[in-house]
Amino acid sequence: IFKALSRQAKVLILDEPTAVLTPQETDELMTIMRQLADAGTSIVFITHKLREVLEFRRLLEPQIAALAAAHVSDGDLAALRRALDAQIAEIGGGNTGSDADVEFHMIIARATRNTVVQEVLTRLHDILADSRDFTLQTEDRRQWAVATHANILAAMEARDPQAAFRAMHEHILHVEEIALEWSGE
Repeated sequence: IFKALSRQAKVLILDEPTAVLTPQETDELMTIMRQLADAGTSIVFITHKLREVLEFRRLLEPQIAALAAAHVSDGDLAALRRALDAQIAEIGGGNTGSDADVEFHMIIARATRNTVVQEVLTRLHDILADSRDFTLQTEDRRQWAVATHANILAAMEARDPQAAFRAMHEHILHVEEIALEWSGE
C-alpha cells in the first residue's frame, strides 16, 4: 500500500487489507482510504467479511427502527423529514444523497435514546461506507432509497414499531442484495 501511495497511484486494489490489522489500525486505514477517495483515487476494497456485516445490519437496523418508533419525539420526526428532504435535494443536485442517507439512519438510532445502539450503528455505517456509495450509483437506486426512507418515516410518524420494523427490513434486504452483487459474493 505504501509503495502505491508513494507513486501516487490513481487506482488502489486492496485484497483483505484489514485481515491482520488491529481495530485501531483498521480505523486509521479507513480514514486514509476515505481521504484518498476524496482526493480522486479509485479504490477497490475486497473483503470477505461484507456478507457477515450485512447480515448483522439486517438483524440490527429493523430492531432499531422498531425501538425508535416507540420512543420517537416530534423533534426526531422533524429531523427525519429534514434528512429526507436533504437526500432529495442532494440527488436533485447530481449527488448520490449518501450523506443524507447516513444521517437519516443515525437520527433513527438517536431516537432510540440508547447510546450503545448509536455507537454500534455509527461503527456499522463506517464499515459500510463504500458499499453505500455503490448502492446509490444509479438514479433508480437513489429514487428507491428515497421511497423506502419515506416508508420508514411514515411508520415513525405513526409511531408503529411493527410497521417501522417491516419498512426498515425491506429497505435493508434490498440494500444487502445490491451490496452483495457489487462485491461478487
